[in-house]
Order: sequence, then C-alpha cells, then structure tokens
Amino acid sequence: MAGKLRTARATAAFPSISINTYAQLLKQEPAILKRIAETPNGGNLFMAHPFQLLSDIGVVLSKEVQRRILKLHPELTSLSLIPYNAVKAAGAQSVRYNIHGLFRRQQQ
Repeated sequence: MAGKLRTARATAAFPSISINTYAQLLKQEPAILKRIAETPNGGNLFMAHPFQLLSDIGVVLSKEVQRRILKLHPELTSLSLIPYNAVKAAGAQSVRYNIHGLFRRQQQ
C-alpha cells in the first residue's frame, strides 16, 4: 500500500470494529457494507482506496487480514491517497458506486 494510511478512529456514527481474521471480515461484511452505504460517496471512496475508507469508518484490520487481502488483490498494493482525498473533498459525485461485497471469498 503506497502512502501512509490515517489510523481508524471511532466516531459517534461508527464505533470501531476490530477484524483479526479473514473469516471475521466476511462475517462483518454486511455491517461494513451498511457503513459504506451510509457514508457520503462511500462506494466511490471504497473504489479509490478501500483500506483508507475502512479505516475512516472505524474498521480496524489486523496486519494478517491486510496481507490476505493484498494476496487476493495485488492491484491494491500501489494505491495513492490523492484520488481518495480528492473524492472526499469534492462533495456529491455524478457517478456513484454501490458496493455489494468487499473482497474475494477465496483465491481463484
């Protein structure tokens, strides 16, 4: 992951969820998807930088879970926070992503 992620912090809207295993991530997926949907431009932010959005909505991924995600999605290793911050600052977007799943269930 290029760039330094801002650390997760619980908010009044979203208390922290600690995810220590990939199985926990899949179990918590519906609650996480709900948080993404409730976040302004949440789907767009997820597409720009899923790790940063998860952090911003209070989802704390263990290093093990981050490694597993990167193994399943190596394209996420070179993300930049610049597009994420631009989407976040821009306000309402004319194109909206609706996220129905977080990451692959298993390696293909």
